[in-house]
Order: sequence, then structure tokens, then C-alpha cells
Amino acid sequence: QYSERQRGLVAKVVDVAATFSEIFEKASSAVAVLDVLCGFAEVAATSLVPYVRPEMLPVGDREISLYQCRHPCVEVQEDMNFIANDCIMKPNETLFQIITGPNM
Repeated sequence: QYSERQRGLVAKVVDVAATFSEIFEKASSAVAVLDVLCGFAEVAATSLVPYVRPEMLPVGDREISLYQCRHPCVEVQEDMNFIANDCIMKPNETLFQIITGPNM
């Protein structure tokens, strides 16, 4: 009789917990976004070379110009000579781009 009551109680707990799954999913997504933003903030605040805020171009301007770009993960490695790069992308002018990451 004890085992049967225990199983019934556990089943009720699981049923109640299942009603919160949508809330848990939303909360975990919010925590994930917060984690990424906190990571960005930490890197920006502790960088030896300051980061700058990007200049947003007007809507319809289809150009992306990135000057002296750095990769925060590569940049902080010891004994690493990192060279900042420029990347300018314009429709009908830029024919080919190679975009690489730190493990390329």
C-alpha cells in the first residue's frame, strides 16, 4: 500500500511540474541571453584595447564596413600576434569575401 501511494504522489508531482515546462523554457532562454550579454560586457570591460560601439547606417544602406576588427578569443591568448583586419562589404562592388573564425 505504501509503494502504491508513493507512486501516486510522485505521479501528481510530475503532472504539476509538467505544467511549468513552458515557463522553465522561457526562463532558460532568458538566462542564456543574459549569460551571453554578461560575457560580452566582461570582455569589453577588461580588454586591454578598448572596443567601440558600432555606427549604425540608415535603413536601406546596404554597406557593412568593419575597421580594425579583432576577435576577443584570439586576442587574449598568450604569445599570439593578432593583426586587426578591415572588412568592407558593398553590393555589386565586393565580389568575394573570406570570413574565418578563431579555429580556421
